[in-house]
Amino acid sequence: MQSVNLSEAEKMEVTILVDNYSDLLLQDTDAARRMKVMPPQAPMAEHGLACLVSVYAGDEKHTILMDAGITGTCLLHNAGLLPESMGVKTGAIEHQVASVEAVVLSHGHFDHYAGLPKYLVRTGKRLPLVVHPGAFVERRIKFGPDFTVPMHCTGWMAINRFAQAMPDQFILNSVGTTYQFGG
Repeated sequence: MQSVNLSEAEKMEVTILVDNYSDLLLQDTDAARRMKVMPPQAPMAEHGLACLVSVYAGDEKHTILMDAGITGTCLLHNAGLLPESMGVKTGAIEHQVASVEAVVLSHGHFDHYAGLPKYLVRTGKRLPLVVHPGAFVERRIKFGPDFTVPMHCTGWMAINRFAQAMPDQFILNSVGTTYQFGG
């Protein structure tokens, strides 16, 4: 089993790059800085989720992409807006998509993984991919001894293809896994 040593974090920064809701008029709060960009640019929304996550400890910073949305179009569009946003320009938002060191998939639903191929092709990076082994499991509902219905989750098929194509970059996540970043 691969292990990773975790330092105590002093700060964490999360930017939502894909979600099913966008509101250009939301104001900043103490905890939330909005992606303010000059018109005609605007963040896009689509069903799904993708987050840019940076963790800071001392002089170390590590950044991951957690999930990738459905199409990759929304993810790449919003990631492209981030450096031009007022939050980045004023220093309120410090992290950058270019700093991504690994991709973490929360689970095998298409609205969390399907944008990944487009992201990887566009960035040209070979990144480690962390995913729970349960993402490989074909999901189904058993309604009786002879009646089983496949569920909508087909992410296990795509994730299995990722694992076969990039075996040296694949880290399976499960309870009891130890992660070490840096030091």
